[in-house]
Amino acid sequence: MPETTQTLDIRPLPHSDRLAAILERWRSLPVGESFRLKVEHNPVPLKFLFRGESPGEFDWQYEKEGPDEWVIRITRIAVPKAQAADSRTSEEQDRQSMKNLLTQLHAGRDVSAVKEQAKDLLRKMDASTVAMLEQEMIHEGMGRDEMRRLCDAHLEIMRDSLGGGEISPAPGHPIHTLMEEHKVLKHHLEELKAYLEVMKNAADLAGISKELEGTRLVAHELLEAEKHHQREEEVIFPALAERGVTEPPEIMREEHTDLRAKKAALAEAGREPAKYQFKDWVQDIQEVGDYLVKELGNHIYKEDHILYQMALQTIEPEAWAEMKARCDKIGYCCFTPGFEAPAEKAKVS
Repeated sequence: MPETTQTLDIRPLPHSDRLAAILERWRSLPVGESFRLKVEHNPVPLKFLFRGESPGEFDWQYEKEGPDEWVIRITRIAVPKAQAADSRTSEEQDRQSMKNLLTQLHAGRDVSAVKEQAKDLLRKMDASTVAMLEQEMIHEGMGRDEMRRLCDAHLEIMRDSLGGGEISPAPGHPIHTLMEEHKVLKHHLEELKAYLEVMKNAADLAGISKELEGTRLVAHELLEAEKHHQREEEVIFPALAERGVTEPPEIMREEHTDLRAKKAALAEAGREPAKYQFKDWVQDIQEVGDYLVKELGNHIYKEDHILYQMALQTIEPEAWAEMKARCDKIGYCCFTPGFEAPAEKAKVS
């Protein structure tokens, strides 16, 4: 019998047109028939989108797995539900509306003008949807630097608005460990914020000896987070990239570079403050400290609620044990909760 499965090669298409082409082909597919999808990377995020929009309706089989070409046979195994079809249409409209709002913010529109509408949209979205929207916009021409400049406005809208229930990994899971380390770092940022407030109103070094020592300790702990970043950059980020999630990890990697420089500057400012004019020194340490309180805090939020959630949704459960072994080999921070426990006893679920 001759081959009747049609092939959809989306590689020549602009990134902005790819999802629509795939969904159009999928929705016209009769029960029992397949189409073959050709892409340049493993489209795991697409598989998760199918699971959410067409649960129990499709079969997904890899025919070729890289390195430069991936071929997947997608088969309809059940009649689509009319309600699900309506839901898909609504979700596509929400995605496009959210992209339009982000574009308006990029063009300079005031956050307050779009905040409530954006909150309503975000309550319907999970972390993967938000991250893939940002990736699509970068592929459509918005540079990473431009997307990073949108972060303040974007985060103001996202806090307490993002929906799609979050996954909570078990203790011992690499993401659980990273999130527990984030809790420690956020505590140190709160300490730093308090120290800076006292320093701002001080008359001389003699009046801030406690705050100066506290700031030095915070700077030390922030610098000690390097293995935390290394586990992300050498284990989590590449795993996401292998599954087609490229832009969100790259934005986080660029932020790591900026944050490293500021953490080093905070440590340097605390070493020998008596060498400088007191007012100049306070101004300098205030500037770098305020940057870290705000930007590292935002960075942690984005990783906890978007990047890590996307990793948990996208990376196959069976892949995490090997990834944890690589994390163990890199090692942990002096402040990692429970880091002194033998790595082999930690449970990965």
